[in-house]
Amino acid sequence: ADDQKAPIFLQFIDCLWQIMQQWPCAFEFNEEYLIAIMDAVYSCQFGTFLCNSEKERGDLKLRENTVSLWSYLNNNKQKFYNFAYEEAPYTIYPSAETQHLRVWNSYYLRHLTTQKDAVYGNNTLTSSHKILDLQFSNSSLQLENNNLRNELNNIKTAHISELSVLRAELERTKILLNERK
Repeated sequence: ADDQKAPIFLQFIDCLWQIMQQWPCAFEFNEEYLIAIMDAVYSCQFGTFLCNSEKERGDLKLRENTVSLWSYLNNNKQKFYNFAYEEAPYTIYPSAETQHLRVWNSYYLRHLTTQKDAVYGNNTLTSSHKILDLQFSNSSLQLENNNLRNELNNIKTAHISELSVLRAELERTKILLNERK
């Protein structure tokens, strides 16, 4: 029943998408892959997400009577391949801070005319999305600005410290030269 549906899987896929936005080269699959999975969850086009357990799927012989989503995805690897993928020799650590999170427009807003209209349109709903998008961008830029300012201050402090050491050495050298004369 509809009242028993929980969006846990959708949240999981959204989390994957969020990580993909932060690490776009870390996944072999692209955004279309995630959208295809989510479409399959709600379309009942494949037997993969039908029923509540493997036992129920077995009782209904879904393996024999339906196509698996994974078979479809594996047979269309080229369509779902991330051409920017590079195997990372390290563990990725995504950020869960709100300034790094985005609304997944191409999934949640894809049915609002065009993607451009969904984000930058003139009606009230899409104007709200535009404001949200701009607020997210603004907070991200402010964070990046603060980080760059801190980095610049650290560099300045380090250079001032190095300059002080060099001046002190120069003074000692002058004194030694004067003493030798």
